[in-house]
Amino acid sequence: MSFRITISPKDQAAGRFVSRVRRELQKALAEESQKRGLTQSDLARAIGVNRSVISRELRGHKDLSLSRVAELAWAMGRRPVFEIVETAPAQAATGLAAVDAKTD
Repeated sequence: MSFRITISPKDQAAGRFVSRVRRELQKALAEESQKRGLTQSDLARAIGVNRSVISRELRGHKDLSLSRVAELAWAMGRRPVFEIVETAPAQAATGLAAVDAKTD
């Protein structure tokens, strides 16, 4: 017996975005750890949460809010940057076609 899991294009896009944000936070922490010895415990103390919360958020076991991303960046002496860019025309049309089909 096998199972097939179907993930919608919008959920795939959301998952990819959140994964990229987590990877960037992990990369920044690794760089700051190497540069100045910054740890998850240091981040937790700076923003007033338990270290286990930071660990779960960075590993993907707990959702990250935009405000938490900003707090973590601040605690690392960094600034988050966010932009929304156009997708390729074929991808954009696929997303709109799916929405149009549901509303018709």
